[in-house]
Amino acid sequence: TDFALALAGHRAGGPAKVAVISSAFLGMLSGSSISNVLTTGALTIPMMKQTGFRPHEAAAIETTASLGGGLMPPLMGTGVFIMASFTGVPLLTILAYSLIPAVLYFASIYFYVDVKAKKGKFRGLDRTDLPRVGAVLKRGWHMFLPIFVLIGLLLFNFTPFLASAACVVMILFTSFLRPESRITPRRLVIALEGSTRIAMTLSTLLCSAAIIYTVSVETGLFVKLSSVILSLSQGSAFIAIVLIGLMSYVLGMGLPVTASYVIIAALGAPALGDLGVPILAAHLIIFWFAQDSTITPPICMTAFAGARIAGAAPMRTGWECVMIAKSLYVIPFAFAFGGLLSPSMLELGFTTLSLFAFFALMPLVFEGHLFHRLGVWERGLISIPAASWLWSAMGAFADRLPVALAALVLTVVVVLMVRQRSQATAPA
Repeated sequence: TDFALALAGHRAGGPAKVAVISSAFLGMLSGSSISNVLTTGALTIPMMKQTGFRPHEAAAIETTASLGGGLMPPLMGTGVFIMASFTGVPLLTILAYSLIPAVLYFASIYFYVDVKAKKGKFRGLDRTDLPRVGAVLKRGWHMFLPIFVLIGLLLFNFTPFLASAACVVMILFTSFLRPESRITPRRLVIALEGSTRIAMTLSTLLCSAAIIYTVSVETGLFVKLSSVILSLSQGSAFIAIVLIGLMSYVLGMGLPVTASYVIIAALGAPALGDLGVPILAAHLIIFWFAQDSTITPPICMTAFAGARIAGAAPMRTGWECVMIAKSLYVIPFAFAFGGLLSPSMLELGFTTLSLFAFFALMPLVFEGHLFHRLGVWERGLISIPAASWLWSAMGAFADRLPVALAALVLTVVVVLMVRQRSQATAPA
């Protein structure tokens, strides 16, 4: 949080941007959305309210940013280890392909926050009250060592179990490098108790999911549901993905993310595979969709946690989360039709830049602000290049290059038009 404050605390809507950045960093360590909200949200939500954000907006920004904890490598929650087991794809490969989509997710929230802050003329925090980047890194550089150990051991093809165990040992060692982070015997007991509770909870979830999975296979539900999806989709992978998303939303109302992913992956991934979706893409689609139940009404556990801290209405917070986290529903389609999982750097870069431009333009359309408050026709104009960027992201570089070039020209023209109108109507 100190590092995020040093980077973005002074900018427009600074506390909201701090929430995005700090949640991304904490997500690398926790892999849990709710713990992310309760940790960073306790600090950022009150600050957002003080700078002008309404309670449900502050709660929704922190909630959607914290949701990325389950999407940001190297942890990504328990589900990523199960995904490696289901697909046979090495864990490191899954983590590598998940990095850019996670960055795109956080970038989309950052763009929304920036537009929201400029629209409301929300100021940042006083720079003199904020820590400096150099001072923060000097004091806390050792906190990053366990992450480097974890990634390094995975790069050298050690098992996730050994890498995780070594990471725990490294955390104990690095804690003694600074007095304020030192793990005392009392802290160690608290940590062991907390981790035991988490392990028991996860064990229960995984056992329940394993029973459901086995029953589904033995009763033939596994095959029947796949045939139903194939029948309803009429051979369309797009429709099948929409059906998987709806299934994930309904199941996720009563199940945690990991259990929801396990069940839907067992039932829906084969259907996507039959429609030509690669196995890793199919599982990442389901993994991303499984996250949405924590923010989508009527049962949205993470949104409830954020709303409680902000003193906001849970349902209103949930619907605001849906507005902010649009990338959670867009990126799964890019896994199937775009180049986010392509081994070609050209295809990967093209899809990434196209989605980056799309996520930068969409907040302008939804919030109606660019240099000034936008009218309906101006929002309509901006939506044209935004849709063009999205279309260019859902295809191969060779096929979509003309669309991307047209989107670039349209973006420049529309922005210049809006800017010119803003200057013409500005008071002298």
